[in-house]
Amino acid sequence: MALAAMAGVGLGWWFRGGRYAGMATVDTDAEPESNIERAGEVLSRLQDLATRMASDVGEHSSKVQEANDELAAGAGDSQAVVRAVAKLFDANHAMQEQLALAESRLQEQAQEIASYAAEARTDPMTGLPNRRALDAELGRNLAEFERTGNPLCLTMVDVDHFKRFNDTYGHHAGDEVLIEVAQVLAHHASQHGMAARFGGEEFVLVLPGKTVSDAEAHIERVRQAIAALRFTFAGSEVGVTASLGIAQLLETDSETTLIERADLALYAAKEAGRNRTWWHDGRTSHPLTRDPNAFPEQPVPNRPSPESFPEPKPAASATADGDRRDTSCEDCEEESTAESWPPSRMQFCTLLRHRIAEFKRGGAAPSVILVRIDHLDRVGETHGQKSADLLTNLTAKYLAAATRDEDGVGSYDDNTFGVLLPGAGMANMIAIAERLRKTVAECKLSLDGREHRLTISIGGAEASESDDTKSLLRRAEEALSASIKAGGNRGYFHNGNWSDTVTAALERLQSA
Repeated sequence: MALAAMAGVGLGWWFRGGRYAGMATVDTDAEPESNIERAGEVLSRLQDLATRMASDVGEHSSKVQEANDELAAGAGDSQAVVRAVAKLFDANHAMQEQLALAESRLQEQAQEIASYAAEARTDPMTGLPNRRALDAELGRNLAEFERTGNPLCLTMVDVDHFKRFNDTYGHHAGDEVLIEVAQVLAHHASQHGMAARFGGEEFVLVLPGKTVSDAEAHIERVRQAIAALRFTFAGSEVGVTASLGIAQLLETDSETTLIERADLALYAAKEAGRNRTWWHDGRTSHPLTRDPNAFPEQPVPNRPSPESFPEPKPAASATADGDRRDTSCEDCEEESTAESWPPSRMQFCTLLRHRIAEFKRGGAAPSVILVRIDHLDRVGETHGQKSADLLTNLTAKYLAAATRDEDGVGSYDDNTFGVLLPGAGMANMIAIAERLRKTVAECKLSLDGREHRLTISIGGAEASESDDTKSLLRRAEEALSASIKAGGNRGYFHNGNWSDTVTAALERLQSA
């Protein structure tokens, strides 16, 4: 019974620490079937061992009882006593040998279980601890922080443009990059903390006992070491870089919020040009160093900057003699072929989610406007899909040029873009949206020798305390729907209950 209990405890520990622990975390790697099968084999062997030992113990008890009966029956016979004692001795000796063998086998099974448990907490490709091991390490460090106030820094590390690298050189090359980056992180974490694979191309460095100031030089060496890596693929030498985001543990932090803040800092590093480090102070993100020479500005590949756009032609307007000048954006077509910009809807929603999280921690309320190209399907039917794609690309480029660096632009659907305006406020959001709408409406395009007027419909909403990403976007969608139903080429803005026209929204603000 004792051995059976040990078997149950051992396997329970294995499944709780391995398989079920993964259910409590966001782990993208499914439990390998082979691990489950191997755990089942261990369970079977332990059960067999427990059954054999139960049988051996029963046999030993029978022999002991038989010897006791002989002792009782032959109390006055010295020879009978000697024979009974000899039986007891033989039975105990055999039992000791069986127990020693069972102990040896239990130790073997315990080592095997420990090996499987280690595998369950290790990323098989990079050899680094995985998300399960990271969660356990963070739990220990948060408990230590509560007891002693020992500081902790967590750094998110993301390989820049990894998807593009995979698409260009193949997944085997991508795996080699991840393995080399993991080795750099393991080397730099060996004396300072723990490096773990978070998922995909993201890694985490946990630095116990470190403040942001303490960790700055160390993290910079990590970034430089990754940037110094060189690989040879398809006959070419290539390098990689990484962006890093740091968060120092605060009293109000949980494991989840600590990771979220480091992720916000990482996103800021990406937005600032990649291959750099930012840190989150609990409210907003900052460059890790204020030295402008430490992180030279680098353009974000494939994201157009205002300087890269062709000079805008004059909008169609009345001249002194009453004639109207034609405005054509036809020569912008060559500039509209960026492959990875604007960001996808998922990326846009991720950025919005981060901004809402900052707002709920005391930051400024973000606003969202959805910009829909009017009658794009009609353009495709009349002038061909190439013309419709041209209008879409031109609109995306215009939105990028017309918004600030801290704003975000992303695809929302085939003919709609999302624009994120952090901290703009309702009045500024309306002003920006109207400026966009009116400027676009002044542009005339020549498609297949025919003039086409491009217009957009806009729906906007400002985040409230009760909003999450889904509810804020739903309100912006309702406002956009009101604009479309009103005939297009106009803006509506959701006040929390319904959608207002520009005039009504401004009047509401003035009377508030």
